[in-house]
Amino acid sequence: MGIPRRKIVPPAAGPENWPPESFAARVSVKDLGELLSGFRQVDFESKDVVMREGEVGSSVALVLTGQLKAETRDAHGRTHLLGLLGRGDLIGEMAFLDRRRRSASVIALGAGSYAEVPGGRFAELVRESPGTSLEIARLVSARLRAAERRRLDFAAYQGPWRLASELVKLASVFRGAGQDQTVRIELTQDELAQIVNVSRISVQRAIKTLRLRRLVRPEYGALVVPCVACLAAAMPDQSGKETANGITGCSGTRSHG
Repeated sequence: MGIPRRKIVPPAAGPENWPPESFAARVSVKDLGELLSGFRQVDFESKDVVMREGEVGSSVALVLTGQLKAETRDAHGRTHLLGLLGRGDLIGEMAFLDRRRRSASVIALGAGSYAEVPGGRFAELVRESPGTSLEIARLVSARLRAAERRRLDFAAYQGPWRLASELVKLASVFRGAGQDQTVRIELTQDELAQIVNVSRISVQRAIKTLRLRRLVRPEYGALVVPCVACLAAAMPDQSGKETANGITGCSGTRSHG
């Protein structure tokens, strides 16, 4: 893990301070406070390896700022992207709980920080807090369900909509608390291609189609979704049939409340 730097006081629990679906937002204020009691902040830069596949896990971490990716390598040395992690997400808990080596590497997509929590403190909280134990079980279940949803989406959606379905999910990782419908997804086209499991050329074609509908806007090293609500509304149903009105994005100018 990285070099520890100055300590900070983490915000209180709750969706008003953390992304609503994150682990930090779902545990109680008391349990989050106990988990982070005595934590140390570790800062990271882009491409830093926060956790390495195959190493022994002696601690867990809670992302305070920034985004990271989890990836693994197969027997042939090919890299497979497992998912993205953002503010409020817990990382490294599986290796500690099942006492096995880490099954994936966690790599920073940009600058950020995490709270490093000693494994002993984490284990104590799991033993003594049924609420936190339940949230950890939900976390594991949610990650398994996300993998299954991705498999189903790959079968249901074709062309640009396969990318669009991932962008709607990624918005929750890259959107900060209190932000509006416009989200900047700081991933390169190569990284998007890896997530969607298609070629870079296919991603470029998909971006072109979605851009013409004003649903995305490419920028250097990132893809901006001007209005997540419009992108979600434009998605075909599970049969692959597009909406009858062929929704064009509002470019983030409308309120969808």
